[in-house]
Formats: sequence, C-alpha cells, structure tokens
Amino acid sequence: MFTKRAAVRLALLLRKASSPDLIQVAIKEFGLTHNPDEAGYILPDGKMLDFSGRRYVLSDYRRVGNKFVLKPGKKDWRRGQRDEDHREVSRFTEADWTDGMTEFMRETGSIRLQPRVGFDAIQKPTDAQVRVIALIWNKFWDTEPLFIQKSNARGSVVDSAEFTQPITRQDILALF
Repeated sequence: MFTKRAAVRLALLLRKASSPDLIQVAIKEFGLTHNPDEAGYILPDGKMLDFSGRRYVLSDYRRVGNKFVLKPGKKDWRRGQRDEDHREVSRFTEADWTDGMTEFMRETGSIRLQPRVGFDAIQKPTDAQVRVIALIWNKFWDTEPLFIQKSNARGSVVDSAEFTQPITRQDILALF
C-alpha cells in the first residue's frame, strides 16, 4: 500500500528536496505556533513548529494559513502542551525515527526544543534562533535553567552545558 508518508518521501527524493523544501513540508504538516510550550523545533528563521497535536483534532481546530485555530464554541485542550514526538519529522527524510530526526535537523538547521528543559542543535544557531531562545528563557521560563546540547552530524551528543538566568547570546553560543 502506498501511504502518505511514502508519497511525501518519493516527492522529496524525486525533486531532490532542499532544506527550504523540507522546512515548508514540515510547516504544512505541523503548522506553526507562538507558544514555546507547544513547540517541537525552532526553525532557522526563528519560527516554531507546532507539536501540540492540534493537527489531529480537526473537529476542534481549523487550519488558517500555517496555524491551527480553535473553532467557535470549542475548548482549547491542546493549549500549552506538546503531544508529538520530535521523531515525527522523520517522515520527511530517507531515514526512520531518531536517524530521521537527526537528518531533518542537519539538513534544515532546525533546533530541537525541549520545553522548559533546553535545546539540542547540530549546527551553530542562527541569529533568529538565538533571539527566540533568549526570549523564551528570559521572559517565559525565567525560573528554569537552560540545558544546551551540541550533537554531531549523527545525532550523538558531543558537548553540553547548563546556564541560569539571565540567558545571554554568549551562553547560547558557548558550545558552538
């Protein structure tokens, strides 16, 4: 049986998908959020992928552009939580689960966000990603320490650090 996942993979392989293509496919699938508690990844432009799981509950939400919006009269059960696994992005790569997640991060420059814990990056974060991380930890999660993991191209953690508030640009870039 030819599944949706197989179709997406085939389309990307046939087009020799570039990083922007992978990012656009992920945005189309997951949508975007402004709430860091719902985010799974911070994209190179600083936007965050919505991992709240709203995309599965279309009886309560409707898609408007790149966001899932609550329908009138419905309760926002997904607000402020992340219900999807980071490895869900593997469906857009040639690899499965963890290897696919690593490939997505490597190919797109996306940072894996772990709400109220920290982040994992394979590459040096962009200025936009640094701004978003500093804003999140200094404004929203100001009582939480920040754990930074630097991974190699295979996804193995090669270095890590912990920082307390206030988080600075230098803190975020310390391992890169």
